[in-house]
Amino acid sequence: MFSYKTPLLTLLSVFALSSTGCSTIAPERSAASELMGKNIQEAYKKFGKPSMILTEHSVSSSHELYGQKIYVFDRYGTNYDQQTVVGSNMDTSSGQLVNVQQIQTKNIQELCTVAFWVNNNSSAIDYYEVKGNCGIFGSGLGNTGALHYMGIN
Repeated sequence: MFSYKTPLLTLLSVFALSSTGCSTIAPERSAASELMGKNIQEAYKKFGKPSMILTEHSVSSSHELYGQKIYVFDRYGTNYDQQTVVGSNMDTSSGQLVNVQQIQTKNIQELCTVAFWVNNNSSAIDYYEVKGNCGIFGSGLGNTGALHYMGIN
């Protein structure tokens, strides 16, 4: 017997997600985009205290972002241990062949980073980047790509 509930719920979910747009799928990117041109103090209200403040020197000295302050805000996500097999051998000390695996445990801290480049004269936000486990369910959907600076993506 066919049920209309499942397709209807799926359709309603897709409609709700698309009508709320970027603020649901990528809330960090949406918030960063809304802050463009505003004073950096507005970012403090949205993202809290920055984890670090840097000065941009990785671009050419003629580049418009050169020398600007970069305010980096971090949002920590899920923290978990991930185990991987790093080796194995056969142990015969018990009189039988036993496969012994060496397991390495690595702690993973998911992180969403939002960075703002701020004009030194006006304290206005000129540019932003979003990287890491950002967006809905930490999916990375809100990340800015390599062409973001040129207005693409």
